Amino acid sequence: MALALEKLLGYNIITPGDNRPQQRTKKMHTFPELIKDHKLESTSKLVDSNPHMPWDGEIERDHWSVTITHADQSMQMYYSMGIGHRELPKNWKRQLEMKLGTLGLGPIKRYTLAGEAKEALKQPTAPSLADVLNCLASDCRSVQGRFFSEWAAECGYSSDSIQAKKTYDVCCEQAIKFLRLLGRELYETMINDTEWM
Repeated sequence: MALALEKLLGYNIITPGDNRPQQRTKKMHTFPELIKDHKLESTSKLVDSNPHMPWDGEIERDHWSVTITHADQSMQMYYSMGIGHRELPKNWKRQLEMKLGTLGLGPIKRYTLAGEAKEALKQPTAPSLADVLNCLASDCRSVQGRFFSEWAAECGYSSDSIQAKKTYDVCCEQAIKFLRLLGRELYETMINDTEWM
């Protein structure tokens, strides 16, 4: 996998003696800036599971199929996030006050507020494109220039782990798809010249 990424980038990323272009002194970008400047878009669809994540019944997560579009090309990927990333609907507190008939009557009791918030948070919140790109760029950077054994050691996995090897392969596949979607210049900007969130 790493060799395919190396070939697409046009320089050697996995052998000693780094021959990548020297560190650039360009301005650091943010993901929202790059999204706007390069007209990146995404759609997210809630799905039952992420085929790339081992099932863990103890941790509740929302799984999304995300399609990223750039210049009439697109790539699909899976993205998962814990339920702590869910957001309350806009004007939630005002809607609750109206529902309970307490608008302007003083504070809402904490137990009522907590119960209603828990109910409101049952609705998953789609990930922002900036969050997805931040995660994807981080995954791409983690495999760039690394064989599996190096990547596993850096990420705290055993190099004997079959699941870790699958994760590494998925990261490499996504890096290749991401590079094809963005082109070399924008890909390298995302990976090397963007402030992490």
